[in-house]
Amino acid sequence: MNIANVYYELEKFDKAIEYYTLAMDSKELYWACYYKLAQCYALTSKWSQAEEHYVVLQKRDPENSSIKASLAYIKALNGQVEEAKKIYEELIEQFPENQLFLENYIAILFLEKNTAEIAVPLSVLKDLFPESANITKIENQLKNELEKQKQEEIKKE
Repeated sequence: MNIANVYYELEKFDKAIEYYTLAMDSKELYWACYYKLAQCYALTSKWSQAEEHYVVLQKRDPENSSIKASLAYIKALNGQVEEAKKIYEELIEQFPENQLFLENYIAILFLEKNTAEIAVPLSVLKDLFPESANITKIENQLKNELEKQKQEEIKKE
């Protein structure tokens, strides 16, 4: 596992995967290695393998918000936007004070091109986290998306 951790720190994730897999032979290290494998798969954009691992981890620890958030992120990047949205909605309900969950939820709404729903979570973000550097970025992205939609409507007419 120590060798795997070194490769992980060097961002040589494919080599880390190889050594974490070998280290899983140890019962004491199995779950720690399994978690690190999930991270390595995500960091190498191996979404299906990452999702498979995070699903197992979530079943093992269903209340772990970090695992849930990782799973939602992976599902979004793997094209399972609706499932990711549902997970983020659950996380926001459980942890309304978590800025990252709220910002990621807004990102999911952008993926869906669901500009109509963005106003409410954006308002919550402004109220709870007025110092967030992402507020201006989100507002600009929303403005651009609304302008695109307006231009597309004009072209259709």
